[in-house]
Amino acid sequence: MSYFIKATVLAALFFSLVLPLSAQAGAPIRVADPREYRVEPLRSNAFVYIDREYVFDRIPNCFSGGFYVLTANAHKFTSGDQFLSLFADEPMVIYIGFDQRYSKRPAWLERIFQPVPSLGQLTVSNPEYIRQQSGKADSPKVLAPAIVFSLYRRQYEPGRIDLGGNLPEGVRSNFAMYTVIAMPASQHRCS
Repeated sequence: MSYFIKATVLAALFFSLVLPLSAQAGAPIRVADPREYRVEPLRSNAFVYIDREYVFDRIPNCFSGGFYVLTANAHKFTSGDQFLSLFADEPMVIYIGFDQRYSKRPAWLERIFQPVPSLGQLTVSNPEYIRQQSGKADSPKVLAPAIVFSLYRRQYEPGRIDLGGNLPEGVRSNFAMYTVIAMPASQHRCS
């Protein structure tokens, strides 16, 4: 694991234990559990996971001004109806980006979220850092999109938001953990 990733993980752990998450990013939503997760402003080239070097590549324009939860890709084998808990300070529109390679979706996702294919897809890439022959500093070489997420949406009132695990029942595939995008309902522009 690179020094940068180790430092990022340690910083995430420190801030999740010491500071309230909503104060870290000025977000109207915060993570209750798992505590190592955190909320950040959504932007291209931001890390998707706290434990991998995947970055957001293509983000629908209407997500501008939104936030996302840095999850852990190692949690891709979680299952059941209760895994991730969030608290919203105001009405929020929550999007789940779910890896298209899975043959089916978790029951909780199909039961309470609506697919939104009109938004297109959310893609992430796996940057591979290479040393230039000239001895210059490392520069990113972005590979083809590694993960394509289908998007699902639901609006929530202020308060607790519970999301389930990633792995659909009966599926043993080793793909990616879902990602969570949060848009304040007052700023929501996606149709």
